[in-house]
Amino acid sequence: MYVNASIVTLDYSPDNPCIVIDLPKSVNETASLVVPGGCDMTAKELLQWLGEHDCDSILPYFERATPRLEGKDVIPPDGVLYEHVFKRLNINSGGYVAEGV
Repeated sequence: MYVNASIVTLDYSPDNPCIVIDLPKSVNETASLVVPGGCDMTAKELLQWLGEHDCDSILPYFERATPRLEGKDVIPPDGVLYEHVFKRLNINSGGYVAEGV
């Protein structure tokens, strides 16, 4: 199987949604494509989820964002435009290098 999982375009803009293939443990089951369908978490629920899932490296960006991002801002039903999320969080798209973190 070959999967081009790059989120960047030919111009290195992170505009493509991620590709996730769920590979089952049993060889008798087939692999499936996982497609995000949006996220309805509130800003508070999203912060809590990030804190509970070892996302310490990005949690401060979400805590400082004003207005706070909700789940629909991070995982919209029609796919994620990562550059938009990076701008809202004041993150350089080349890495986590915003001031104060």
